[in-house]
Amino acid sequence: MGRKVVLNGGSFGMNSLFTQLGGSAGKWRYSGWFSRKSSDGYRDNSSSKYGSENLSLYYDASEKLKFKWDWSHSNYIIQLAGPLNDSMFFADPTMATRSRNYYNPNIHVPSMKVNWELSRTTNFQVISSAVLGVRNSVMFDKPATVNDAIIDSTLSYANRQVDIDNFNSYTNEIRYLSFFMFCIDSIQR
Repeated sequence: MGRKVVLNGGSFGMNSLFTQLGGSAGKWRYSGWFSRKSSDGYRDNSSSKYGSENLSLYYDASEKLKFKWDWSHSNYIIQLAGPLNDSMFFADPTMATRSRNYYNPNIHVPSMKVNWELSRTTNFQVISSAVLGVRNSVMFDKPATVNDAIIDSTLSYANRQVDIDNFNSYTNEIRYLSFFMFCIDSIQR
């Protein structure tokens, strides 16, 4: 499998790194990668920081029985600059209408797969996976023309919407696959 490293840079402070590594030992194979990316954003009050990883482990018990375990993870935080109407965009497409809007998922996806070749034409598979984690956001979710500003009567900002979504989802799948071929030698009328 080997290894791989990729570095990138771009405008608005964008930089990214991707690294991959893999190999084998006997009946075992492995691979893994991680990725990091950040950017200052094209618009004011917009930025992002992203990270993700994956590990895969394979075990070939025999030519006909194979196992695979996977774990993937992603975590990022994005500062959102808010909506613009047409006149705002034409005046300054980089302007922001929000300074306190954030979006932040942190998700794990473990999985396991067993593949058993019962015969040349029959295959049995068991696949289990999960989606685990949270997705958080803090938003002042109003039209672009409504300012996220301090209210004179309360001397505090208007309320923002805070969402905390928890993911705890499991999937199990059993597949029995049978392949067959048939041919029609002739069709009579």
